Amino acid sequence: MPNDVRLFCAQYNLFTYPDVIVTCGPHQFFDARRDTITDATAIVEVLSPSTMNYDQGEKFRYYRSLQSFREYLLLAQDAVRAGHHVRQPDGAWLLREFLSPESEIELNSIGCRLKLDSYTNESNSKPANNRTTESPLAMTRLGRAGTGMTYTQGSN
Repeated sequence: MPNDVRLFCAQYNLFTYPDVIVTCGPHQFFDARRDTITDATAIVEVLSPSTMNYDQGEKFRYYRSLQSFREYLLLAQDAVRAGHHVRQPDGAWLLREFLSPESEIELNSIGCRLKLDSYTNESNSKPANNRTTESPLAMTRLGRAGTGMTYTQGSN
């Protein structure tokens, strides 16, 4: 799959580029070009001052329209802070906030755990600028074999 994958939210006729998209199972593509998917199990956004309100508000509303969407992780760019939204069985969304570098965030829908300190620079407790492009978030795979997961890092 291309590195610059976009997501289509059919209900709103909207294309968007999440920072990280995780899908489980076969990809559902928008068209034959295979650069746009129509499903996502988990999405990660890094909040910048210019996108923070959009990512937490309207964009989250668009993502919630996806049947497959289960978890939304928002990482602060300027502080050690994460918001983790999880869809509940009744369709409601539960928010947990993480403020400590030692926090571990369980992304159960994709069988992964994120250590918040892997995203921050230990010397000053701010997000690291030297993350590798190969693995911007140090997610640890939990013991669920055969899920067919794909991690796609956006270019933003």
